[in-house]
Amino acid sequence: MPTFGSQDSGKWHSSDNEDDSYFESLVNNFIIAANDACKPPKDNIDKKASTQRQSDRYAESALKYYNNDKDNKVKYDLISAITSCGIVDRARCYGHVNFIAKGNQENSKEELFFAELRLGSHVPTCVVSLEGAKIVGGLCDSRYDNKMYRDEGLPIDAQHCYACDRKLKHPKNGELYVMGHVAVSDYYHG
Repeated sequence: MPTFGSQDSGKWHSSDNEDDSYFESLVNNFIIAANDACKPPKDNIDKKASTQRQSDRYAESALKYYNNDKDNKVKYDLISAITSCGIVDRARCYGHVNFIAKGNQENSKEELFFAELRLGSHVPTCVVSLEGAKIVGGLCDSRYDNKMYRDEGLPIDAQHCYACDRKLKHPKNGELYVMGHVAVSDYYHG
């Protein structure tokens, strides 16, 4: 690829000049933009609105998938998404969400749900009504004392979620969902 104004069109010439001010400005602008993209929103309202949009998207995806399953006789309408948590570990991305939904049967009451979704595809690994069930909150910022480890040497607690905070309610049976069982809260990002 020839450079503009090059007489020998068969060769590409990179700039050998380390003081290329145009190139430096491009690099500086890229670094500034990348740093800005990684910063949390300055306005708390933006963060709340973004979190609500995430919760809405997770809840809508979970119910859509659940309602499209022919084996599920009761179909649900979303009333409101309550809270959610995006979870990123070393290899996977998931989301946990609580929402209120109401069945389409006569005399149905609003129910609290928990769902876990694989992010990207937004396919749920579980959608569970928490009404009448024993529930537990997430244990973000907690440490686990038991010494059950996987191959990576990470403490595992299969009954609790250490990625979500206490507001996000989970089924007491932690084996119903996949993510959040590494009992070190700084393991998760997101």
